[in-house]
Amino acid sequence: MTAVAEIRGFADVIPVSDPANVPIGRQKTLLYGPPKIGKTTLASQYPNALFLDGEAGTLNLKVPTFESLIGKDRVSNPIRTWEDVLKATSVLEGIENVEGTLVIDPVNEIFGWCREFVLRANGWDHETEGAYGKGWRAVRDEFGKWTRRLVGLPFGLIFVAHENTIEIETATEKYEKTVPRMDKACKEIIEPMVDIIMYAHSRTFPEQKIFTPVQVVQTKPTKEVTAGERGGEPRLPIFVSPMTYEALNAAWVKKA
Repeated sequence: MTAVAEIRGFADVIPVSDPANVPIGRQKTLLYGPPKIGKTTLASQYPNALFLDGEAGTLNLKVPTFESLIGKDRVSNPIRTWEDVLKATSVLEGIENVEGTLVIDPVNEIFGWCREFVLRANGWDHETEGAYGKGWRAVRDEFGKWTRRLVGLPFGLIFVAHENTIEIETATEKYEKTVPRMDKACKEIIEPMVDIIMYAHSRTFPEQKIFTPVQVVQTKPTKEVTAGERGGEPRLPIFVSPMTYEALNAAWVKKA
């Protein structure tokens, strides 16, 4: 037997997990859309959802929040500082034998708390006061370090964002595109990190004779919409309706 024939691949000695066995609730997801479309409600339907609620959007939902991790009350004494976010995250890191989904809602609001913390800690009013880009890097590094801590936990992740419309102009055309509303540094960290980007909105389907708008999540990109799914063989259809975890999970499991 030649030396080459004796060479084994890593797959021969290290067990390989099948992506088909990873439930949609364990994916890292960016869910965005217009106000009041039902983003928070959809996220609350994920298994054992735990919210970091930056806009008091869960007050009418029966879900646990980060406040309970550090002895606060989400109504009378909500988390509104980066210091409290870090305290709650440390508590999460000590929890064992629990499955669930962490919902960061909305992610750009939480990023704002991080930015305020870094500026205050350095005595800056703006990132530009840090020479040679130091201010921007300090904010990005602090937020990136926190999100990596979340990714290291044995939970699914949903980052919720509002929508924004930007104008795209090329050499031949000009058009509008719907994108998640996030600060540049937040966007540069979150979008590459997630496995799925879903756009929640209402639309009609004239080709199916559905002329009354229905709520959908769009999981595939178009020229006018940011969306997408990681992997060579996408699991989700372009549109999922009704806009529920049950419908998303059914589509995910069916493809597997």
